[in-house]
Amino acid sequence: MTSTFLRSWNKCCRFITSVSPRLSSRGYSKISTQSPSNVWFWRTYRGSTGSYDLNYFSAVPVSFSLQHRRCLWGWLNAIFNKVDENRIREVGPDRACAEWLLRCGAIIKWQNRELWTKDYNSLPPGGGRTMKIEEIDATDAAVMHIGFPHFKGCKHIKRIVFHKAIYLEDAGMALLPLLKDSLRELQVSSCGNVTADGLRHIKQLVTGSFHQQI
Repeated sequence: MTSTFLRSWNKCCRFITSVSPRLSSRGYSKISTQSPSNVWFWRTYRGSTGSYDLNYFSAVPVSFSLQHRRCLWGWLNAIFNKVDENRIREVGPDRACAEWLLRCGAIIKWQNRELWTKDYNSLPPGGGRTMKIEEIDATDAAVMHIGFPHFKGCKHIKRIVFHKAIYLEDAGMALLPLLKDSLRELQVSSCGNVTADGLRHIKQLVTGSFHQQI
């Protein structure tokens, strides 16, 4: 290996080490940082029959810029948001939706529960089909429009806060009418990728008791 490659690899490993706490908080495990051929993270879902392999991290250029990091996090967040139809069938829409929201950094409140659920690992074992999501706080969460189909079949969500959700875009707002029969309060604030076009979809949610905060 050349000295340039070694410097690149060492810098990559330092970056992976620096982001490990964030990945660990979402249930990911670091397998190894010993060589370019076996550096990866993977996620194991409690009660699931399989796991998502997040592929390999390879050595990066010495100038590992902010743009590179944003691309990396964008790729990882796309994995966090991916809809697993098999999982929805296995545990039901509310439980699958809760798993999606928690692994993206949001918190949820179950119907008839006082406390908010913040940790993915605190979800009860098994499917939990009797538990229904009632409120969602997606402040600083990495929710993306590709994950919004998780809302399909969730019939008890009354309130959602999207604050500083930097990956939220108009395409996600377009899917909020999936909750038109239950959603009564919506806050969208400091979400820079949501435009007036996206906010137009709120009209499909408006009922006599609906409240919006933009």
